[in-house]
Amino acid sequence: MADNAAQKIVPGGWIVHVITENFPEAFKLAFLKLNRDNHYEYTPIALLATQLVNGENYVALAEQKIYGNPIIKNYVRIIFYAKFDAKELSDVEISSITPLPHDCVWVMIPDGQRVYVADIIREYEKSQQNSNQAIADEWEKDAIVADWPKDIDDAIAVLNERLGLSYKMIACVGKRVLNGVDYAIVAEQSVMRCPDEKNVVFVQFHAFEGKITIYSVELILEGHAKPIPGGIVIEPCAGLPKDVQEEFDSVMKHCGGMDVKPFAYLGYQVVNGTNRFIVAEVTPKYMWAKKRISLVTINAQDNSIKFVDIH
Repeated sequence: MADNAAQKIVPGGWIVHVITENFPEAFKLAFLKLNRDNHYEYTPIALLATQLVNGENYVALAEQKIYGNPIIKNYVRIIFYAKFDAKELSDVEISSITPLPHDCVWVMIPDGQRVYVADIIREYEKSQQNSNQAIADEWEKDAIVADWPKDIDDAIAVLNERLGLSYKMIACVGKRVLNGVDYAIVAEQSVMRCPDEKNVVFVQFHAFEGKITIYSVELILEGHAKPIPGGIVIEPCAGLPKDVQEEFDSVMKHCGGMDVKPFAYLGYQVVNGTNRFIVAEVTPKYMWAKKRISLVTINAQDNSIKFVDIH
């Protein structure tokens, strides 16, 4: 598996490197030791981070069950040490086992970095229920910000026939071939009677033999054309402006566990720093992961990042 966002390797520093399969030998030894030495059964879910010392420290995400009562389970963070070329149980030392909240989203590693695990846990549970089945009519979620199909221009024209509203295309975020073609797009919406009102919406429609059928128009972001105190300013563009890209890179240095590819900027809000609103392809880094389209909100002042799925 690929690493998370590129990191400057500091001697003795923690490196976020999420793996959900083909675990190293030391990892296997640690879980063998855990399952021999405790009244619990531990199942490895992911290796989250490593640290090179005189040997290697590991941070793992695992499922913990009570022997004889598999219904009761928890998710835990396990930190352990292993000698280089560990081959025996004595070469591994368990440092800590920390229970995680039931609604756990992030796991903190010892140096303060956070690794996103909510989707790893969710998809692990799905795999345990044997629900990871291929769906024949699954959406292709590849963002397009230019040279999109003519069907999309036709759909925007149909939308603009609606009284009181006007629409501009921002990006196509999904396509599905099903008795014609279903499309999912993100668009800018202006309210004609209130020139200062501007929103971002998620639109799904069907195209078949030149006919457009609008399925839904859902509000993603409600805002304004001009700055007002505490308000969201909508100013969409393809890609990220240079300053926003720098802020995004700064925030992502502190977050691992997912691949985030921004493709459009939506706007900003000045409040306790500056919230930046971005649309991105988001793929958690684990073997069951599926790409999704998300509204990503970052704030470089407090290094925060939030995700809301759009599609």
